[in-house]
Amino acid sequence: MRGFFLMLGVLFCFIGYGQDYRYTERIFTGGYSVTNDVVYAHKRPAIDPLYLNEGDTTHMDLHMDIYEPVGDTLKKRPAIIFAFSGGFLLGHKQHEDIIAFCDSFTTRGYVVASIQYRLGMNPLSGRSATRGVYRGVQDGRSAVRYLRANADLYNIDSSRVYMIGSSAGAFIALHNAFMDESYEVPADAAPYSQIVATTTFPFFKTITTPDLGGLDDGDYLSYNGQADAVIGLWGAIEDSSLIEPEDTTPTMLIHGIADATVPYGIGNPFGLGTLPPTHGSRPINDRRNNLGFDTSWVYFVDSVGHEFHGTNNGDWSTGDGINAYWDTIVHMSRDFLYLQHKPTSNFSYSATSLDVAFTDQSSPDALKFTWDFGDGSMSTSKNPFHTYSTDGDYKVWLYVENEIDSWDTISYTVNVASSIALKLNNLNSDNIEEILSELKEQGEIIGVYNLLGQEIENYAYHKGFLILWFSDGERRKIMIR
Repeated sequence: MRGFFLMLGVLFCFIGYGQDYRYTERIFTGGYSVTNDVVYAHKRPAIDPLYLNEGDTTHMDLHMDIYEPVGDTLKKRPAIIFAFSGGFLLGHKQHEDIIAFCDSFTTRGYVVASIQYRLGMNPLSGRSATRGVYRGVQDGRSAVRYLRANADLYNIDSSRVYMIGSSAGAFIALHNAFMDESYEVPADAAPYSQIVATTTFPFFKTITTPDLGGLDDGDYLSYNGQADAVIGLWGAIEDSSLIEPEDTTPTMLIHGIADATVPYGIGNPFGLGTLPPTHGSRPINDRRNNLGFDTSWVYFVDSVGHEFHGTNNGDWSTGDGINAYWDTIVHMSRDFLYLQHKPTSNFSYSATSLDVAFTDQSSPDALKFTWDFGDGSMSTSKNPFHTYSTDGDYKVWLYVENEIDSWDTISYTVNVASSIALKLNNLNSDNIEEILSELKEQGEIIGVYNLLGQEIENYAYHKGFLILWFSDGERRKIMIR
């Protein structure tokens, strides 16, 4: 949870001023609208139930449900693709935890798509299992390409498409991040011979499985199918050696260390020796750490198992019910994704007496600026100039937004002092005659007295306490050493 606690102080240190903290707070109180069963890939070959024969396929369209915040007028918004759990054998795009995720993120300003991907694999055949995962990986890339190709239709920022997967869905998301070259496609995606049962003598035959094709296979092939960041909830990949130095896709890993369904380390899913061993979140994180990647965004929990936020195959009703882990997972996911698109706020300043020139030094994507000068005054200029009315220390805030209304803020304490105050702050026995005589000639000071109330005319060699009377009636005691 290192990343989660680190971000709490960053995200919520700037409170007030009526800003909309999009992506971190639920700002769309009207909820969300859903466009159901949008076709994102056409006529994809899916293995027929009972998933025993890789040669028996039916072509099917793949659908997604697209969730959007009600009342949102922003023209470019980041998008999140959710992939459900179910072991590539069962499940659907309206699992209860997926609906809850969609609610959490659309009300914060994201566009969210929950995808139905192709199911089907024979758990008694390692080759079939590999092909089942690979079909899901292809479908995940198809979903990313669809959203990029139709970004204008759904007001999506095509450069900010993320993916979150649970269990089998996490296999899809994590392979999306790390299986991105043609030479990484598993050998079993190519045709091979398979013995299948028949109803006539000799009651079996040998078939050749169809070629599953490349990683990007189907529609919208001119668009990139790799997500811009991924979150894997209790997932795994074929082998951590898939992760190469150039595989820098930002990744967050969440896993129960006692998971017996998808091993946290290296092992067979479901504990079935017929399934090929997979590399869970621990070896993934170790590999990324060895390559020097940012591995701070992990949440590994001792003594808990699969789907430890309280569901079973995505539903609270068949699991233990929603629990405290759910809020932690949502908040961590929120903070991780916000970091992927936030600008960086920063500024410098130069003070002359009570006048201060502020210079924005935020990241180049910062386009909107809100300054709070700490004295009740504000500005929306990029590089404002401000004059304070009195000396003092002022906490100055700069809040910035980029084109998708993602935001950041920073503050510095700015000290300002009038020319008189500056001169008096620097007063000593060497310059007392020069400074006090100048201020008296300018009419700023009308008298200089000792503690006995006696006016002092010649203070060139005076040491000790003096009382200064200013033209506005103020009195100030100073000490000359």
